[in-house]
Amino acid sequence: MLLGSYDLLIVAIIIAANAMILSFNKDNCYRHYTLIVASICYLFVFPHLSVKLEVNTLLNQNIVIDGSNRLIFFFRYPIYWLLGLLNLGFFNWLKATTPLNQLNKQLKIALSISAKVKSPAVFNYQSAEDFHLTLTNLQNELENKNLIAIEKLIPIFEPDSEWDNIIGDTRLGEAIRNLLAEVNSEFKRFT
Repeated sequence: MLLGSYDLLIVAIIIAANAMILSFNKDNCYRHYTLIVASICYLFVFPHLSVKLEVNTLLNQNIVIDGSNRLIFFFRYPIYWLLGLLNLGFFNWLKATTPLNQLNKQLKIALSISAKVKSPAVFNYQSAEDFHLTLTNLQNELENKNLIAIEKLIPIFEPDSEWDNIIGDTRLGEAIRNLLAEVNSEFKRFT
C-alpha cells in the first residue's frame, strides 16, 4: 500500500492548513515565506515523517522490513512531491479566479476595445484616446493594488456614463461594474 494510515492523517493536516491559509486572506498564500515553508514540508518533512511513523508501526507489530517495504517507503517521497505540486496548482488556480484578477482581465479587454475607438471630445475627455489613456493608468494602478483606482473606475463604468457613451459595449461595462462592486466590497471587508 503506497499510502498508510499516517499518510491520511498528514493529508488531513495539509487540508486543515490550506483552510487556515485561505480563511485569512487569499493573497496571503502567495507570500514567499509560506511558499518556502510549504516547499520544505512537501520535499522533506512530510515524506520523512510518514516513513518514520510507518517504520515504527511495522517494528511495533514485529513485521520484518523487507525490500518491498523499503521500495514503498522510497516512493513516499515522490508521492508527497506530487501532492505538493497539486497543492501549488490549486493555489495558482485559486489566485487566477479571484475577483481582482478577473477584473484585471476584463479591464485588459476593455483597454483593447477602447484603443480602437476614435471620437471627438466626450464628457471630461478631450478624445477617445484621452479616455483610453485614463483607463490604462487606472488599470496599472489597480495591478499595483492601489485601492483609489477602484473608486475612480466605478463612475466610469456606471450605466449611461463614460464607458457606455464613448465605447458602447454595455455587456462588458456591466461585467466590469459587477466585478468592481465585488472587489470594492472585498477590500472594504479587509480594511
